[in-house]
Amino acid sequence: MPPPSLPPGIYYALLAALLAVVSDTCLKLVGQGYPVWQLVFANVAGAQLFVFWPLLTLRREWGVLKTPLLRFHLLRAAFGLVAVFTATIAIRLLPLPMFYSLCFTAPLVKTLMASVVVRERITGAIFGLLMLGFAGTLLIIQPDAAFKLESDTLLGVGMTAAFVLSYTCSVLVIRSRLQGEPSLTMSFYPSFVDLVVAGGLLLVLGGKAFTWPDLALNVAVGVVGALANLALVTAYKRAPVAAVSPMQYTEMVWGVAASYVFWNHLPTPLTLAGAALIILASWLVGRMRRFA
Repeated sequence: MPPPSLPPGIYYALLAALLAVVSDTCLKLVGQGYPVWQLVFANVAGAQLFVFWPLLTLRREWGVLKTPLLRFHLLRAAFGLVAVFTATIAIRLLPLPMFYSLCFTAPLVKTLMASVVVRERITGAIFGLLMLGFAGTLLIIQPDAAFKLESDTLLGVGMTAAFVLSYTCSVLVIRSRLQGEPSLTMSFYPSFVDLVVAGGLLLVLGGKAFTWPDLALNVAVGVVGALANLALVTAYKRAPVAAVSPMQYTEMVWGVAASYVFWNHLPTPLTLAGAALIILASWLVGRMRRFA
């Protein structure tokens, strides 16, 4: 008998993970000296001009932007604004494997916040797994040696924590208020708010003239990142959440490869061990919540 075929959503999920790493790698390759608002403006402008506006025009779907849930889209966009600024800073400062390892705590943070925000019950077993995942985080950042870390690394860890928290708040808004909204609506508003705010900061605070290679890389960040987002949304529509979510952990594989190819950097054994604990805890928590 031929092996059973995978749901199409799995391939979209794997593609989304790969595209996300390509986008983050382009961001790290951009030269130094540019303020964060300029980087954000350039990449979201690329996403708007080369992905969202063409899709909305070609599909004649501008009507999907008219929604009675606009205030919740804007609330999600506000959390997304914090997420994109903090992620941009963190990616520029940290090795990709370290950044992804810390980001894998997002399902654990979401579970903890859901218990407070929407009063979801946390069993003793789930609480234990949450602690296991956060223990993995401690392995990665090694707080007993934090004083030895460079200030940029400490800032990057802090920005990653802020990113995880704001991203989790964005996900909770989707879960509680925006279920069933069209993919383009979900993707357009956060990007548009990022464009307006970052553009305003660029006008007021100024920036540094891009070199042509850096401009191309930054536009690629937005375009590839937008395609990754659309691929992930499509994945969740074409396959069960239980099948899609674990595919995001392949970002670690691509992140290690990119980090080695471009910066000759490999993660430490403690980073890999911490990532393994976080992934295991997140996967088990997901399974226990689905079958509760």
